[in-house]
Amino acid sequence: AQEEVGEEMYFALVDLDRLVPLTKTVVFRREDYDHMLAELRAHFAGPEGFSLGDFRDHFGTSRKYALAFLEHLDDLGVTQRGDDVRYLK
Repeated sequence: AQEEVGEEMYFALVDLDRLVPLTKTVVFRREDYDHMLAELRAHFAGPEGFSLGDFRDHFGTSRKYALAFLEHLDDLGVTQRGDDVRYLK
């Protein structure tokens, strides 16, 4: 993302909360991030939890982006990982 818009513009967009960097190579637009979080809470709220594959398939995304998003939510305490299943807190 940084290479596409340039370093100055990239950090300006991050500072303006228009981009949400999860890793050095995975960045979400704020509106996409918020949509995915809301959809996650609505669709995967049950006590049975959900797998990385469930999440990836629901959003039609790659494993790389799904894993980065879920690990980010684990770090924030939104989700908790248990073996191959995650649960919403």
